[in-house]
Amino acid sequence: MVSDIRTDLRIKRDSLTRQLAELALSERASTNLDRFKSQTNHLLDQIAQANAAIEGTYLHAVQQSEHAETTQKYTHLGRPIEAITYLLDEYGMPMTREEIIQRLCDGGYRGGASFARLLIVRGLDNFLTGTGSKGKNKDMIRQVGDLIGRGTWDDERFKQ
Repeated sequence: MVSDIRTDLRIKRDSLTRQLAELALSERASTNLDRFKSQTNHLLDQIAQANAAIEGTYLHAVQQSEHAETTQKYTHLGRPIEAITYLLDEYGMPMTREEIIQRLCDGGYRGGASFARLLIVRGLDNFLTGTGSKGKNKDMIRQVGDLIGRGTWDDERFKQ
């Protein structure tokens, strides 16, 4: 859609440029220099506006793309424990339960909706109590005080 808008604006700009060239050719023979300058300035202003609009649509598209990248950061992750460990590894520091839930939801895990929140809470509870994956991976995450981190991290990391 943005490319269609940019194409339309470029067509308009090119049309204005052609009009300017035609005006220059037709007014050369004319003796009315003031009229020529006025029309030329008007067309140049319209071309500048078209260029600014093209640039503006490009910047808007870039901003939307950057926003999409941050709001869909965790959409590719399946199980809650995968998302939790991915997040902890990414930041390299322990976090509170609420920070983990908020960052994963903000990053688009399972759409970031209340259902995602429920899945993350269950995943945290299951793996912190050792019941996740039938108790096989109880060392994936652990809690020290209010902070949750990777099970392999030493206690020093939890004293931030």
